[in-house]
Amino acid sequence: MDGVPVAEPQPVEAPVKRGEDPVLSFTNYAVGFHFATQSANASEFGDSPFPDEARGAAEKRALESFERDMLLYAYRHVAPLQTHSLLPHDREPVSAVFPHELAFESEGKPIRLICDSADEGKRVRQATVFASRTSFARSDVSVITLVLRPRSADDALSELNEYDVIKLAKLWEGGEHLPEPGSRDEARYPLRFGVDGERVPFKALAERFLPPGCEFLDYHSEQLASAMRDPAAVAPARTENPDVTRHYRVGTIAVRLRATRENRRLFTDTQAVKELGGGIPPEGSVRWKRVRAVGGLLQGLLDFETIGPTELSDVFAKIELDDESLLAFHKGTLLSLTLEGSPHDEKRERELARPIGISPYLVTPHAVLLYNEQRLKWALIRANELLGMQSSGDRAPTASGAFTAARELVLHLARQAVSRLRKRPRERPSAARRRVTIEETEEEIRKISQALAQHLPNIFHYKSERELYERGSESRGFSDFEPLIRSRLGELEDRLAARIRQRDTWTFGLTLAFFAVAALQLALKSVAWWISLPLLAGLALLLWQIRKKVF
Repeated sequence: MDGVPVAEPQPVEAPVKRGEDPVLSFTNYAVGFHFATQSANASEFGDSPFPDEARGAAEKRALESFERDMLLYAYRHVAPLQTHSLLPHDREPVSAVFPHELAFESEGKPIRLICDSADEGKRVRQATVFASRTSFARSDVSVITLVLRPRSADDALSELNEYDVIKLAKLWEGGEHLPEPGSRDEARYPLRFGVDGERVPFKALAERFLPPGCEFLDYHSEQLASAMRDPAAVAPARTENPDVTRHYRVGTIAVRLRATRENRRLFTDTQAVKELGGGIPPEGSVRWKRVRAVGGLLQGLLDFETIGPTELSDVFAKIELDDESLLAFHKGTLLSLTLEGSPHDEKRERELARPIGISPYLVTPHAVLLYNEQRLKWALIRANELLGMQSSGDRAPTASGAFTAARELVLHLARQAVSRLRKRPRERPSAARRRVTIEETEEEIRKISQALAQHLPNIFHYKSERELYERGSESRGFSDFEPLIRSRLGELEDRLAARIRQRDTWTFGLTLAFFAVAALQLALKSVAWWISLPLLAGLALLLWQIRKKVF
């Protein structure tokens, strides 16, 4: 129409093609993927699907020894966790198949990252995978850990560079407009794994190592955001938007570098950038590119080439760094870079990693952090959902409310009868549109309180593991969750108490009314007692059911 401005279509920005420029190479590494899982048939500590003799009692005892060593004295004889292997032998062969080209976005700009070293459109790296499970006392939640290691020492076909490792880290970090971990679109991520003659996405690889009856735990990011904003904020039902599903998944990158002059310089240069003092390598130099690549590893960021010294200094602000090692948390990543030591030290490292593919002194604190994260997030989301289902709990019941509840009860019973006649499954109202009973509320409060009680404190003895726990908890903001959960629990308990008072008052009044009617009928003998008593009993049963609906 004349006079009405027509919006001009925005031109689609052409993606920038950028070739990879690797400056780091890793032949001694362990890349660990940690998942929170749940098992319906878990025992006190969960059961290994394989007998001890399948893996060897020696390795089982080694894991027990490591865990006993790292725990505080108070937990030595009542260990709150236990780790065991999930493989019938020590490892499985696997190949990581990286795409020739990977499309992502950086600050809204599309980029196509080109891997020049890809052969026939793919870059294939040979590796082995270890699988283990950390179970927690009196809990059906456990942490599954998959670890990728080189096929053998100094194997050129197993060597990774910084781009390879970051692409692996995307499987737990997500971001840069790539599929999020656990989302419906995750299978679109073009990284594949070759196992048993197939090339499968990461989730399919991980599912191969799940024990029977075990499943990945997930949550909806919108539900968590809603729970953190306002009490009883209405969050979308889990089925409304499956694109916001997220797994509880984090990762550990442990790399040991050869003790060369160049690698020693890397730690010195990283310290200079962290402090923004003298000695920062010139931008564009190989030394600068190597430090910048470390920043990319820590952030799990493909577009790390645009990072400048000031931003990189912020990234390194809270890392633990000395002349031979770097240890840091960043979001879902725990990064450990160290120089290789003497032959005796390297033998010790191999012994530590042999049972589960990675040092338990790294992976156990990280497993505890993930377990705590799942317990806290689940409790917060569930408490908020439960508050939403109590929205009318503080309202006094009315005659019209009782009539509505009676009508709903009759309709519900009629639908159930029709379903039985037609042999259909019973209809279950969704949590989003039904109001929980007092009994259900009491049970859910108990579960939320139990989840809070299952949150593990700092159970570690040595300074390094204790600091890992403290730094990881601080970095991931766990301290923000517990006060919110306790606040939601307090409000739930107040509303529950109000509902119970209303129910008891209503019940007391009805009881008096029943006795009065029964006494009057018996006195007047208007209805035979053998008729009136069954009628009153039936009416009492109906009102008992209505009471659950009303309160």
